[in-house]
Amino acid sequence: MKQIIHGKVIYLSAIGEIVHELLPGKNNPRNSEGAFLDIGDGRIIFAYSMFTDNEYVGDFGRASIAAIYSYDKGKTWTNNHDILAKPESNDVINLMSVSLLRMLNGDIGFFTW
Repeated sequence: MKQIIHGKVIYLSAIGEIVHELLPGKNNPRNSEGAFLDIGDGRIIFAYSMFTDNEYVGDFGRASIAAIYSYDKGKTWTNNHDILAKPESNDVINLMSVSLLRMLNGDIGFFTW
């Protein structure tokens, strides 16, 4: 279960245990909404909006879509993130509100706006 507490994205297991925190850091003033998907190879992906604009932290700040992974059904998560999409590669200010969907042919649909 995902909760946002004081601007931090926090993951809770079924019994309410915090298993990972995506804390803001240098050049990452906040993280925002995301989506989970069982990749099907033993991993779960959590893709989320990672803001990197220290001058403007509102919804019009620069944001990429980043991802972390779990290899143990969500008990632990990778500390390092992969950048899945950058705004400059898509001629936009930011990318946010990612959705992940398993397509009928087995591919992963990746949607953002």
